Amino acid sequence: PVPWRNLLAHDRFRTLADTNGLGPSAAREVVSAGESAYIFDGTGVFSATPAPAGAHLSWDVRHGPQVSTWHTATSRLDATFTAAPLLRHPCGLRTLHLKNLSPDPVTVTLLITADFTTSTPDVHLTPFPHAVIAHTPEETHLRFVALAEGEGETFTTLPVLLARLSGQPDIRDEHLACRGSVAAIRLTRELLPGRSETVSWLMGSAMVADDVEWLLRSIRQTGVSAQLRMLKRQWVRRISG
Repeated sequence: PVPWRNLLAHDRFRTLADTNGLGPSAAREVVSAGESAYIFDGTGVFSATPAPAGAHLSWDVRHGPQVSTWHTATSRLDATFTAAPLLRHPCGLRTLHLKNLSPDPVTVTLLITADFTTSTPDVHLTPFPHAVIAHTPEETHLRFVALAEGEGETFTTLPVLLARLSGQPDIRDEHLACRGSVAAIRLTRELLPGRSETVSWLMGSAMVADDVEWLLRSIRQTGVSAQLRMLKRQWVRRISG
């Protein structure tokens, strides 16, 4: 049978999800070529979805109304990645829940990457305290990847350097095929035995840079969990109505 695909979308944002992960996203007809998240647990590296660097692991992939999840586990970490559109905003919400399965503390480094390459190579990337913003002279909207909660290091990197940062020099995904730099956010957390932590970020579009900061403040006030509950309630009303 044909593999399942899930359209995570509303009238202002859309992403296509499948068994291997997330495809290109579009906000206000502005397309981002790809996104990935790499998890380093001190002994190795894997991605938050089967592609581009998680095919060697076993996965439980589930698609529901407006939400897709990918779950896996290594000898040290249990990882659940969730993707959904953010209601009323031209962006998508991503969350990664990590739990330490080992009897020892685990230092986890997460590398979130976004390729904003479009039909033009003239893409300018600007790191901000919680986001990397992309724009071109031809576009009226900005694109961004931003941490919804917590603190991290924002920067840009060339695809060849991304391969070294990810620990996967043989990655063959869209990041390494792009012509320009890649936006990246890196953060490190220490998980005690049995403890867990959730990291959340956004991918989307905005009119100006100040709109991104306003959105982040709004998300941090209401909380990511509240956003997911609102999305679930909306679909319950649509199905029951």
